[in-house]
This record gives sequence, structure tokens and C-alpha cells, in this order.
Amino acid sequence: MLSSLFTGVSGLKANGMAMAVIGDNIANVNTIAFKANSATFANVLRRSLAGATGNEIGNGVHLWGLSPLWAQGSLETTSNSTDMAIDGRGFFMVRHENGDVFYTRAGVFSFDADGDLVNPNGLVVQGYKYVDGKLQADVVDISIPSGNIPPKATTMMSMNINLDSRALPAQSGLTPAVCTVQCTADNSGILYTAVEAGESGNGISIEYVDSGSGGPSVMVSGDAITVDLGGVAPTASEIIALINGDADASALVTAAAAPDQDGTGQVEVTAALSLEGGSGQDAEEAVLTVEAGDSGILYTAVEAGESGNGISIEYVDSGSGGLSVTVSGDAITVDLGGATATANEIIALIDGDTDASALVTAAVAEGYVGDEQAGLFAASSLSGGIDGAEGIPADSYSTTLTVYDSLGSPLNLTIDFTCLGDNQWQWRAVSSDGTCTSGGTIAFDASGKLVSPAEDPTITISGLTNGASDININWDLTENENFTGYSLRSMTTFQNQDGYSSGTVQSVSVDRNGVVSGIYSNGQMWPIYQIALADFPSYAGLDAVGENLYGESFTSGQPTIGIAGSGTIGNISPNSLEMSNVDLANEFVKMITTQRAYQANARVITTSDEILSELMNVKR
Repeated sequence: MLSSLFTGVSGLKANGMAMAVIGDNIANVNTIAFKANSATFANVLRRSLAGATGNEIGNGVHLWGLSPLWAQGSLETTSNSTDMAIDGRGFFMVRHENGDVFYTRAGVFSFDADGDLVNPNGLVVQGYKYVDGKLQADVVDISIPSGNIPPKATTMMSMNINLDSRALPAQSGLTPAVCTVQCTADNSGILYTAVEAGESGNGISIEYVDSGSGGPSVMVSGDAITVDLGGVAPTASEIIALINGDADASALVTAAAAPDQDGTGQVEVTAALSLEGGSGQDAEEAVLTVEAGDSGILYTAVEAGESGNGISIEYVDSGSGGLSVTVSGDAITVDLGGATATANEIIALIDGDTDASALVTAAVAEGYVGDEQAGLFAASSLSGGIDGAEGIPADSYSTTLTVYDSLGSPLNLTIDFTCLGDNQWQWRAVSSDGTCTSGGTIAFDASGKLVSPAEDPTITISGLTNGASDININWDLTENENFTGYSLRSMTTFQNQDGYSSGTVQSVSVDRNGVVSGIYSNGQMWPIYQIALADFPSYAGLDAVGENLYGESFTSGQPTIGIAGSGTIGNISPNSLEMSNVDLANEFVKMITTQRAYQANARVITTSDEILSELMNVKR
């Protein structure tokens, strides 16, 4: 009779503990990554000394254990870049200062004063470190460096450019002389055009004669071209072939069928006609012949045109120091320096001097041999320079890219493109600092695809004023299918280079793979760490140690450590936190059933008490 009392007591204890579990779940409804627990019970059997008979009466109930519910909690978006949630299996790894490693799904992390990524208890998050862009194998503390990253000089650049196939090359300001010889027959007209443009072509004459035998031939005397029909009646096309095939005649003119004619008409004897309409004059260089002593030197201005007329040449003798040359503006002074210099020595001196050779070239004058001794010569100016007719410059296009030297200083690198015609371009690189002489040609085929150069060009910038090392940039050109020569205006749609200046970490970001990247003040973004995640064979065997932490145990099995998305490990949701998976509705239902179970067990005790009371009343 007394056993029912103790059976009821066991029920009260077990359901009281179940109510405590429900209360704990409800209390942690807002705890980050909390996993609800479920109480499970087991019956208690009474054994006799005779062993089990199959007729044993139960002796109550006891709490068998707690079963965590490892279902995924919902994800909440936050504004903190270091908040993380695991979408799927796995745990974050955090290390205590004593070296113990714990596991958690609560990704509430931040940086402490030392730059370590820690949870609210100061345990350091674990991960793999990037060194020179490569992920290392060891799991270490995640600590963001506070120093500067060194600059990187530009070594590679790429540009997506279209160069307009309709662009025109430079055009001379000279107009060639022309003449059309039209005979009686239809389609017999021939257009003659002077090879050399300008007024010089106006003196060329064309005459058709007939010697009566020998067939068609051509003779050239000075600027007079005579076509002998030779007793036959050739067509205009035959005369055109004759003229263009003759070395002397084709040096003066080119022949073609007159406009709107096909050259099938027969030609006939025609009086001499002169080409006309040629206009403009080529630029001519200013010159000066210096006859000093027994020597003679011809000086010619490097730049053609009237600008060369202001250059002066003077020979002096200071009496010592040897042969030398000085340049002041457009005045060139040759100092004999007490020596007996020959014309050849002065020519070598002029051509070897950077400033002097930029103004004039020197050569032995006609009638001299160069080994004659030079003497004094009063200052005289070059003359005879004539500006040529102004032409039309070639179509061009320029684009500028910022590159960096070894000290991290930015430079403007400009690529100038000049049309050469036939969808070919000449390019030249110009730097805002230092010296850059890199250049070359670019050509496209009939479909606008790049065919030249065959290898990527290298652009070199040297002599930087800040003392930085020379810059050698590989231009990724030959394999770039977006560098084209289509019939579309010239434009740059994309450009890139791999250099950057020095910078400090301004902020960090975490991606879905758990890569922690630093965002630097120089605009660069570099991976620094990758979050390490751990997975266990049995989550139920983990030791709950409080503070949202779990510890490894014998029953949990050893952890499998890796990165997000590898093996059975889930992905990381940045700027998110995993919420508690407690279902309040379910907990309230459990609370009702547990309350009723508690009341029922209490009723067992009161009923047993009443039975005992009736038993005591039997004695009365």
C-alpha cells in the first residue's frame, strides 16, 4: 500500500523536472542559436530476490535524459559585418586563453582592442590564414593586422578599346597636278596624275605620236612623256599598262581610265597636253655653308620650315680647353679652344652634342673632303627654310590609365593612338613622370580582329623623380578579344591594372564561404582569413558548458574540421545570426500536459492517503 505513495512522489519529481526543462526552453526563446531540449522518461521496475517473473509492478518513473533538438534556427539579418550564422551543419571554433577549444553556433563576434575576432566572452574565433594569397593548413586565431600593407608596382594592364576603322591617316596639304587625255573614241580617256604632289607636277606633258611601226612604246625626256602608237591602234587600257609599267614614266605620273570610262576605246595621235592644277609646296630646311679656314661644312636645320632660319653658327677661339660646342637658344658656338680642328672633327662634335644635334645636322660641304683645318667664322644664320603647305593631321585617340610605382606613387600613363590607314595604328606611351619611349604599331584584319602585334608589348617607365624603381608593365593585348577595330567611334570601355598604393585596414567583410577580407584605404580588398568550422558524428554527445558553448566528449566523437561548404559542413550567412529554435506553441502544449501529469501524480498520493485512513479505521 505504501509503494503507491512513493510511485506518486517519483511522478511529481519527474514531471517537476520536465517543467524545469520547459521553463528553460521558454526562458531561452531569444537566446542566439539556442537549441530546445526535450525531457524523456523511463519507468522504474521492482525486482524480487527470485528474479524477474514477468509480473513485476512498476515502482514509478525517473528522468531518463534530455534530448536537444538540433533543428536549424531561423536566420535574422543584422547590420554588423562580423555577425555570422551557419546555414546547415557545423560549429564555429573558439579558443579560451588557456588553450581549450570550444564549439558554438552563436556567431556574435567582434574585434577586441588587440584586433582579435572574439565572442562576447573574449574567446578567439579560429580560422585559416592567407599568406601571399595562399590559404595555410594550420588553424590559428583570427587577428586583423593593424599596420599598412606595402604598395605594389604595376606589372600588368589591360584595356578594352575599339579603334574606329573609318579613321583616316594624315593627309598632305599638297594637291597633285592632273591631266585627262580624251581621244575621239568612247572610253578612250586616260587620267594622268603626277606622282609628286604640289606645283612641281604642273610642268609634266603628255603627247601621243605615231611613228608608223614598232608597236606602242613610251619615251621620257625630262618632264616630257611621249607615247608612240607604233603603227597600231592600241586601247586606252593598253596605254595605261604601258605607262605604269615603264620605270621612267611611272616615276612622273600614274595612269588610270578617266572617270566613268572603262579603257576599251582606241587612242589616236594627240598634241602635247600639260598636267595642271598642282598646288602647295613641301617644307624645305634652312641651310648654311660655313667656309672657315680651309674647311667647308654644310649645316642643315633638323626641322624643316621657316623656324630653322633663326639658327646661327659661329666659330670662336678661346685659346685653351680644346674643341667644344655651346648652345644658347638657337645660337650654336664652336670654340676651337686653341686646337687645330678639322671639318670632320667639328662635324663629329656637332652631331655628338645633344643640344646642337637637336637643331642642326652637319656634313662636309660640296667641294671639300673634311680633313681641312677650320678657322674663325663670324656668326651667321641659316636661311632658305620654307614652310610647306598645311595638311590634315591623322585621326587619333588617347586613353589614360593610373599606374603605380614601387613606392606606391600614382602616375598617369597615356596611350596615344595615331591612324596610319588601312585599319593600322601607331601607339606611343607617355608618362606623367619619368621617361617612357615605348611604342609600336597595331593592325586589325578585315573583320576588325587584332592581328598585330604577335606578342604582348612591354611598357617601361624609367628615371622617376622620386627615386622609385623602373616600372615594366606587360600590356595584355594579343589575347584580348575586346580590343577591336570596328566601324564604331573610338572608345575605351574597360581598363585595369594590378598596382596599388600603401593602405590600412578600414573595415572587414565576410562572404558565404567564410572568407574574412580586409577592405583597405587604397581601395584594395584582400582575403586575410577563412573561418574554420567543425562537425561531429553525434551532436547529442556534445557537452553543453554554458554561454552557448559546447565541448567535445567521448560520445560526440572527434570533430571534422574544414571550411564552409566542404564535406557535410554548411555555408556561412554573413551579417546574420541564428535564432533560437524554441517553438513556443509546442512548449505551451508540453506545459499543459506536464501540469496535468503533475496533478495526476499528486492525486495518486492523496488517494493513497485516503486508503491508509480507511485502513486505520478498521480497528475501530
